[in-house]
Amino acid sequence: MVEYVWYISLTRLNCDEESEMLGLWMSPAGKNTKMISSLRLAAVNWAAKLRLGRSSQQAEAWKALNTTISRKLMHPLPALTLTEKECTSIMAPAICTALVPKAGISSCISSVVRHAPTQSLGLDVPNLYTAMGTAHTSLLLEHCWQKTPTGQLLQVAIENHVLDVGLNFIWDNTRFASYSRWRSHHSWIYNVCAFNNEKEIALSLHPKRRHDRALMELASEFLNTTSELKAFNRVRMLYNVVSLADITSATGKDST
Repeated sequence: MVEYVWYISLTRLNCDEESEMLGLWMSPAGKNTKMISSLRLAAVNWAAKLRLGRSSQQAEAWKALNTTISRKLMHPLPALTLTEKECTSIMAPAICTALVPKAGISSCISSVVRHAPTQSLGLDVPNLYTAMGTAHTSLLLEHCWQKTPTGQLLQVAIENHVLDVGLNFIWDNTRFASYSRWRSHHSWIYNVCAFNNEKEIALSLHPKRRHDRALMELASEFLNTTSELKAFNRVRMLYNVVSLADITSATGKDST
């Protein structure tokens, strides 16, 4: 019997180099440069085709905006962490072409009215930033408490975020402004917390022990500057501790 051995040449990339995987450009460092360029190019190409098309009805351009290019641009959003400015830049070519010359809607209309739902007398034009944020929160609610591969990955990401932040109440919007001073801003979970804080979406995550308090919460009461908080946070992360219960005995009276 003849055995065949196949060799595959693997390309070694730096952590900040992006590569295409399942239609997404991603990098371990969280860069979105190529993904943004790819999505905007798709919007530009779609706008050019619509501009040259011979659609005679305004409803056709409106339907095309909501059923073709919008769905294409929304597909990778759950895996991305884009800013509102980046989302606006990606969608701009499609909106400018589909709404103004084709659908007959004024270009001076407020973006609030443009993206507001029809129940609030808006146009209900898809908003990529809102769609991305709600998709992130929906993933947490649907998978985090289930034994799915996505749920397990999200659970690990949450645990890493709690360790990095040093607070048990990472979903508490009243604490977001505090821990954003020392927390790195590149992670997926941080972007979920930032969006929920902006949109006043509240999720609950209770501590495992009664009367337990997070170390960073206590540190913020005594340390005033950001540099001091970051220094304290580095030491805390070095020892992999989050709350008082991690450094005290079962009675809470002695340190370990």
